[in-house]
Amino acid sequence: MSSQTINHTFLWDFSESLISAGQKAKVKAGGNSMYPFIKKGSFVVIKKTDFHTIKTGDIVVFKGHLKIVAHRVIKIKKNADNWLLVCKGDSCNRADVPFSSDKYVGKVVAIERNNKTVNLESRTYQIINKTVAFFSPFFPVVYDTIRFFKHLFRDKDKVKQHL
Repeated sequence: MSSQTINHTFLWDFSESLISAGQKAKVKAGGNSMYPFIKKGSFVVIKKTDFHTIKTGDIVVFKGHLKIVAHRVIKIKKNADNWLLVCKGDSCNRADVPFSSDKYVGKVVAIERNNKTVNLESRTYQIINKTVAFFSPFFPVVYDTIRFFKHLFRDKDKVKQHL
C-alpha cells in the first residue's frame, strides 16, 4: 500500500469522524459522476444531518461498494421498516443501489470552486436541486445527444480542413 493511499484513507477517516461529531468537513471531489454540478477538483462541504430529514434533490455522501460517494437523492422509499435513499450521479446512466441509514455519512451543504461558494441550503438551490433530481433520468440522453453532435460537427470541420 502506498503512502499516498494511507494518507488518503487517514484523511477520509478523520473527515468522517469530524462529520459524525457534528462538524463540517471540506473534501475535494475526485470524480465526474456529478458533472456539471460538481466538477472534479471542486470542494464539497459535508455536514451530518438527520437521515430522516433528507429530501429528494439533496446531495448526500454515503459508503458505496468500494468507495465514498456523493450523489443526488432521486427517490426516497420505504422497505419494510427501513427508509431507503435512491441516489444517482447527475451524469450517470443508472441509479445506485438503494441504501439505508447505516451507509449514510452526511449531506453536501456547499460547493466551493474558483474562490466561490454555492450554498446548497439556500432556498434557490433547494429548488434547483429538486428540479435537477426530477430531470435526472433524462440527463444521460441529453449528454449523449450533445456528444454525438459535437463529434459530428468536429468530424465535418476535419474533413473541410483536408480539402
